[in-house]
Amino acid sequence: FRGFVCQHLRPEIVWREEWMSHPNSVKAVAAYVICHHDPASLQTCYEGLFDLPASVEAGKLIVETGYGQVIFATREAVYDLFPILAAEDSAKDLPDGQMVGMILSVKELQKTARVLQENAVPCYQEEAGLYVSATQACGVVLGFKEDGAVA
Repeated sequence: FRGFVCQHLRPEIVWREEWMSHPNSVKAVAAYVICHHDPASLQTCYEGLFDLPASVEAGKLIVETGYGQVIFATREAVYDLFPILAAEDSAKDLPDGQMVGMILSVKELQKTARVLQENAVPCYQEEAGLYVSATQACGVVLGFKEDGAVA
C-alpha cells in the first residue's frame, strides 16, 4: 500500500467552515478500506506510525488514526464490509494494497440519499447504510453511515 500522510501546520487554512458543510450531510471520513492479503502483518508498522493501538479481527487490521480508521482487509473481509464488490466483475481483480472503499460519516442518511438521487447517482440501501458502487465512484465503493459506524 502506498500512502501519503501530512500534518497541517496551519489547519485554519485548510479546515474552513465554508468548505466543510456539504448538501449530502457528509461530515467526515470514518474509514479508508484497503485490500491486503495479510492485514495482521502490518500491525506493528501502523501502530508506530500513528502511535495508537490497532486491532486484528476477522481478516482485518483496524488502525486508529485519532480522526478515523484505516482498515486493511483480506478479500473476504472486504466483501463482508462491501457486499456489492463481490457481485461486481472488478472484484476478481482486487490487487493487494488497493484502496477499495471509504466509509463516510453523515448527519442524516435520508438527506444523503436525496442528494444522490437528485444528482442521478445510483445507490442502494442496506440496513447498515447507503452505498455507491465502485463503478460509479472512480473504483472505490462509498459507504454512507450515520455516525460513521463501520460495523
